[in-house]
Amino acid sequence: MISCLMVTRPTARRIALAKHSIADYCRQTHTDRELVIVVDGTAAPDDVAALSDFVTAQGRPDIRVHLPAVTGRLGALRNLGVALAAGDVICQWDDDDRYHPQRLEAQYARLNAADHEAVYLQEVMQYFPDREALYLTNWRSTPAGGHPGTLMARRTAAIRYPEVGAEAELGEDLAVALALKARGRVGYLGGEAHLHVYVSHGENSWDPGHHAMLARELGVSIALLRRNEASIRSGLAPFAFRADSINVTGHNGIAFRI
Repeated sequence: MISCLMVTRPTARRIALAKHSIADYCRQTHTDRELVIVVDGTAAPDDVAALSDFVTAQGRPDIRVHLPAVTGRLGALRNLGVALAAGDVICQWDDDDRYHPQRLEAQYARLNAADHEAVYLQEVMQYFPDREALYLTNWRSTPAGGHPGTLMARRTAAIRYPEVGAEAELGEDLAVALALKARGRVGYLGGEAHLHVYVSHGENSWDPGHHAMLARELGVSIALLRRNEASIRSGLAPFAFRADSINVTGHNGIAFRI
C-alpha cells in the first residue's frame, strides 16, 4: 500500500484547490493506496466541515481526515501524517498541486527498480493560474536533486520532518530531502514532468517572488519545449486545461499554447 499524505489548512480558496488534488488521487492507476488528510487546527470550523463533507461525499473508505487536538507547525503535522499512515510506502500529496493519474504507478516502479529508500521527481510542471502560464522546471542541479515536494519513500526510511526552528514551517520537505540524499539511497525519476503540476497560486508557503525565481532559474528553454511539444501535450491531456488557454513558457519566452 502507498499512503498519500496531505496536510491542509482549509480556507474557501484552499478547499477549491484541495478538491482537485483529492480528485487526482481518486484517479490514480495504482490501486492499493490510501489518502491521509491532516487538518491544521487553526482552520475555521466551517471550513473544516466543508472539507469533511466533501470527503464524505466521495464515499471512499481509503480517504481519511484527521483533526489534531492541537495546532502544530507544518513539520509536526507532516510527522503526524507519517505516523497515521498504514502503507509500506509514503508519498507527499500536497493539497494545492495536481497529479497525473499515473504518478503513483510510475514513481513506485522507479522506487523498486533499484535499492532506493526514496525517489523524487527530477522535473515537474509549474503552473501560474493567474497568468495562465505553464513552465517545465528541471530540479536536477538543485541541492535536493529533485523537487522536494514529490517525495515517495519506504516506511523503513524512517523520515522525520523538523518540528522546531525556521525549517519546521518553511522548507521542511527540503530538510528531509537533504537528509535522505546524504544517506546515498535516493533515486530520481526524470523525463516525466507531467506527473506533477506544481501550482503557484500566490498563497503558497513560499512567497510569489520565490516561485517566480524557480520558473526563471529552473525553467527549460523555448527550444527544448518545442522539441518535446508532442509529449508535453500528451502528458498534460488528463488535466483537461481549457483548450488554447495556457501558454507553455520557457525561461526565455512562450513556446506554444495548449
